[in-house]
Amino acid sequence: MLSRVKLPPAMLVAFWAALYLPHLFAGQTLPARDVAVTQIPWRTVWRAQVLSGWAPLWDPASSGGRPLLANPNAMAAYPGTLLFLLMSPEAAAGWHLALHHLLLLLGHYHHPGSLTGIEL
Repeated sequence: MLSRVKLPPAMLVAFWAALYLPHLFAGQTLPARDVAVTQIPWRTVWRAQVLSGWAPLWDPASSGGRPLLANPNAMAAYPGTLLFLLMSPEAAAGWHLALHHLLLLLGHYHHPGSLTGIEL
């Protein structure tokens, strides 16, 4: 049986904060090609439609027009997309990614065998 030392959750959060918070609070956009090419444009259209009172069903600016709500990659119905109503698209994209990585770290802290199949 392997024995490993579990880091306390506070240390995982501190590690996450050291990686992400300096960039997020400095207003820097995290480098990710798909985010810049697809996610930010989709979320910008989504935000404009929601703020104008329309259901985000269609994206007229993407490839001559395509479904927005029906496109799972656009994540128009995903709860994390609400961040795009609170801040600029670039900042929201960074926070969206950072918060998902924080949830990943904390989730694997509570379920360590899910990656290796080894009970710790």
